[in-house]
Amino acid sequence: MHILHSTLGLNSNKTLTDVWFQYVLRNYKSPRFIITTFGVLLTSYIFFPSSLLAVSHKPSKRPDKYTCGFKNSGNDCFANSTLQSLSSLDTLYLYLAEMLSFQMPPGYTIYPLPLHTSLYHMLTLLREPIYFKKTLDVWEVLRILETIHRGKIGRNQHDAHELYVFIIQTLEDEYDRYFQDLKRSQLTSSIPTFPFFGVVTSSLRCIDCGGRGNLVKYPMLMVELNVGNQNDLNKMWRGSWNDIIEDYSCLGCVVKRIILNRDRLNLNGQQEKCYQLLKEKLTSGSLSINDDLIEDPVYTSIITSYPFLKSSSKVVKEIKYSKKPYIIPIHLSRSVYLDSQMWRNGASIIYPEAIEVEHVKYTLKSMIRHQGSHSAGHYECYRHKPAFCKVNGEYRIGKFKGSKKLSSASNKPYWRISDSHVSECTSDSVLNDGKAAYILVYEQEVDNTL
Repeated sequence: MHILHSTLGLNSNKTLTDVWFQYVLRNYKSPRFIITTFGVLLTSYIFFPSSLLAVSHKPSKRPDKYTCGFKNSGNDCFANSTLQSLSSLDTLYLYLAEMLSFQMPPGYTIYPLPLHTSLYHMLTLLREPIYFKKTLDVWEVLRILETIHRGKIGRNQHDAHELYVFIIQTLEDEYDRYFQDLKRSQLTSSIPTFPFFGVVTSSLRCIDCGGRGNLVKYPMLMVELNVGNQNDLNKMWRGSWNDIIEDYSCLGCVVKRIILNRDRLNLNGQQEKCYQLLKEKLTSGSLSINDDLIEDPVYTSIITSYPFLKSSSKVVKEIKYSKKPYIIPIHLSRSVYLDSQMWRNGASIIYPEAIEVEHVKYTLKSMIRHQGSHSAGHYECYRHKPAFCKVNGEYRIGKFKGSKKLSSASNKPYWRISDSHVSECTSDSVLNDGKAAYILVYEQEVDNTL
């Protein structure tokens, strides 16, 4: 106390505030004072950014100005933006709630759901209306992932796309393990639907002979699109899922050539049997242009003996959803590799707020942006605000009959979130940021009016 009195010149007739004010007036031009003050502010920002920012923000009277941010303790922006993106998804949040409240029939093993539990808790905090600046710690979820996979997530630069897929796959693994016994017993009618799960069907069609290939079905959790010369999202998607293959060895075209040139062929007994089988399949319409017979050594011996039978056909590859997911994350791969060099493709992408996938409408709920180089940079998230409505004088999230939507949420329907910093922005701001677009997340429109 004596040191404080002697340093500031404090006496019994002056308050501490008065003396501090006079001390600042006397020394504000002093280089030592300026350097010391700058050092204190910089240290406070580095070690206590959330507290410093919270002081500078007054509480809001409306619930859509703020949402929870995340503190960044060192290269956490990739994880912060990923969690913010996931929090915008209504069907994911409802699914997590269903999973945690699911009543397993008696006699069946109940497996733990650590990531479901942790993610539900975090998304609940991110989705609740707040009226002041507030920050959370993303490592509450990342530590659970470390425990599940018995590994460590380093502090080096990470990829938001890799984490997004990692979280989805871990959720799916927990989901499959939790219901594995019920699925064996075929008791699946009451099981919640995993919202990211989709099934696509790939097929081939020969332009020359009109023949079709066997349908190939495989699951898809995220759409991968390469950023190239085309910069329109819809055209990129169509171009990726409807591709033309040149110089394809079409079995249908080959069989037709064999039939036309049968008199010129000297086939042995096994080759004749193979020919008759192929001819029968072609006549009955059951021949697939990518039939397994292509790998048959007898068929191969015919083509080897008579090279003029080989075809060089043009084939259309078509991919469609046979089961559409509730949520479609789209990764815009911007990596360009040439020899030993790699860089980021900075092309500006044009994307809409709503897309239609095979007659089903999906709405843009979030966009993860990345600015920087291929190996370094900063991630942020544009997150669509939830539907804020006023019911009986109280703001609530959801659609309620007879309620009015918050006007400010209509004018600026997105938050731009960079770690702990949250600002409001318009739809145009989001749609015009195509150079930084990295992950677009669309969700099926579901009528949840109460």
